[in-house]
Amino acid sequence: MNKKSLNIIVVVAVIIAIVIIVVMIGDNKIDKETTTQPTESQIITESEEVREAVAQFKETLITKHQYLDGEHLFLGEFMVPNSCYGYSIDVTEEGTDKVINIRYKEPAVSKCPTEEPAQKKLAVIFPAPEDQVVRARINGDEVNLNIVEVPDGMDIEEYEI
Repeated sequence: MNKKSLNIIVVVAVIIAIVIIVVMIGDNKIDKETTTQPTESQIITESEEVREAVAQFKETLITKHQYLDGEHLFLGEFMVPNSCYGYSIDVTEEGTDKVINIRYKEPAVSKCPTEEPAQKKLAVIFPAPEDQVVRARINGDEVNLNIVEVPDGMDIEEYEI
């Protein structure tokens, strides 16, 4: 994982933690006057809330996009459970929408040298009108597609998000 991605993940984790604390204070789950211990059900609920917040973050695919000469170019990265996972990417049509489909699957090897999550590259290009609606799926599940437009004349690969 590169330093920029790690920084983004840390910033998002801090923001999620702050939001959870603000929500808990607003719901009077944290009372500044008392110092009572949370109940087991509160701990479980808060853990589920954190898991849901993290899952929501993982369900967002951030891509750079450029439209040039009638073609859409999307570049980005996505996470897989470990570096041994293979993947495929294709673009399909659903009604008038284009859908970027990312599929990854468990490796054929029984033991991967590293069990840490890994980033894989996304690069897809397809012809379509400039105002084309584009969606994304990872392993069949719809994900949020956060598209960062790269200005005309700029190198999409060098453009910093």
